[in-house]
Amino acid sequence: MIRNLAIRNPAFLGAVCGSGCSASFIDTTSMTLWFDAALGATLSGSPCANGDNVDSWENQISTTDALQGTAADQPSYHTGVINGLPVIRFDLSNTEWLDVAHGADTNIVNPMTYFGLIKFAGFGSFNVPFSKNASGASSQYSFYTNVAGFAGRLYLCIGTSTCFDTGAFSCTAGVWHRIIWTSSATTRNLWVDGVNYLTGGGTTPTANVQSARIGQRIDGLYADMDLAEMGLFNREISGAEVTALDDYLACKYDL
Repeated sequence: MIRNLAIRNPAFLGAVCGSGCSASFIDTTSMTLWFDAALGATLSGSPCANGDNVDSWENQISTTDALQGTAADQPSYHTGVINGLPVIRFDLSNTEWLDVAHGADTNIVNPMTYFGLIKFAGFGSFNVPFSKNASGASSQYSFYTNVAGFAGRLYLCIGTSTCFDTGAFSCTAGVWHRIIWTSSATTRNLWVDGVNYLTGGGTTPTANVQSARIGQRIDGLYADMDLAEMGLFNREISGAEVTALDDYLACKYDL
């Protein structure tokens, strides 16, 4: 079921990016998650107003929504943050996160692709934008930013103890980053703002029955971040599609 048919329409990018931007059309057929802060963020069944908590964020691809029933753990909704568009804000000091149920849409063991438009508030603690972990670093998939001497460096974990990092590159606090990672049994790549900072061999992780989590890892790591948009594919998209996806984010959010 496609909830928002506009995102399947090749004219969609032109509508959101404007005539001056030439992003390519992205095929969403193999997407299982697509969350856009401008679409479907609600509190108690009503559309969020600026500053509201978010207890449900509607998945635009299927009915596997992101939920948080505990008020103290709910992220918040903020309007007009980036190019006139809203964001979902996660505060790790308040342990804010959203749960995306285990099932066909999240139980992906390779190949896969993740994308997100994220602004980290800082790197005094680990930031975990997205994960599906059985325990600690035992990841079906997850990625996070490091602290201390490696502050802002991104780590991608697919499988137990198989984490790779972006080397000398680190994210910058307070700056929007377009993050895309792809993984298969033989390859692993992580792009930030159109540049591939991580290329390596792949692995096929062991599936677990935990939910996927936005802004949290099961061992108690969270995230200080604004999240404008994120999605998951159940395939490794091509290099040309990575470019198209990066162009889409850059155009839509005027980056």
